[in-house]
Amino acid sequence: MNIKRTLMATGAAIIFCPGFIFSLKGSADFFIYIKNIIMPKDEYNLAVIQSRLLPARPGLKFKTDMANDAFIILELRNYSSNPIIFTSAKVEVIRSHDISTTGAYGREACLLYNDPNSNRGPVTIEPGQTKWIGGALAIRFKGLLEWFPRKELESLFLHETAPHMPFTIAENYYVDILNKKLSDLYGENSAIKVTYTVNLNAGTKNFIIPLKKGKDIFFRDGSFQHDWMAAQLIEPSAIPSINLSSSECNMDKIVCFPDYEN
Repeated sequence: MNIKRTLMATGAAIIFCPGFIFSLKGSADFFIYIKNIIMPKDEYNLAVIQSRLLPARPGLKFKTDMANDAFIILELRNYSSNPIIFTSAKVEVIRSHDISTTGAYGREACLLYNDPNSNRGPVTIEPGQTKWIGGALAIRFKGLLEWFPRKELESLFLHETAPHMPFTIAENYYVDILNKKLSDLYGENSAIKVTYTVNLNAGTKNFIIPLKKGKDIFFRDGSFQHDWMAAQLIEPSAIPSINLSSSECNMDKIVCFPDYEN
């Protein structure tokens, strides 16, 4: 803030200094520039296209402490005229119960910790570009899989975009069931807040996504896509994590491994 005050004072001194004359328009432009430094007007013009809960468990046969964990991944689009450099991400649970931020840790390049030095590096989104960026600390949903009996999951019809790439389920109505259950289990107004730090300490941008207002993969309004999460629970796959390990940060990129098995 001291730097900004100095800039303002210096600008005023330059403009009104004898012998150094600005036109009225030039003076106005200069003050607009200084004002934008002090009070930027939504300089990070970002939109959330899709939000997803990525289950952390490695497979149906494994039962570990992270069986109820899920990473929060948001697909972000940069509508600004300049690149945006993401240096950290903080995931918080708000207005809820029986959810904690003590879940598994991710090491993928597109999953960011709250401490920028703990990340593999920043993630840059160029103007007009879209990338999936999430928090490296998973959310732990107490009792989530206890409500998802394996027999019930296996009764749902799974759609894949490629072998071992579960994408959605045929039972579209199941999204409403999931919304109600998440509301009952974790609070009617429970939501996830993700705060991204931009250019180290230049600013932040946060998004709040309600848990009980999930939709399916055909919506592009930033809501959680609960049918995608259900598909991942039916057939856990390593491919989303593989894609998030690439600098492309394209979680839906088709990857084919002929001999790959979960």
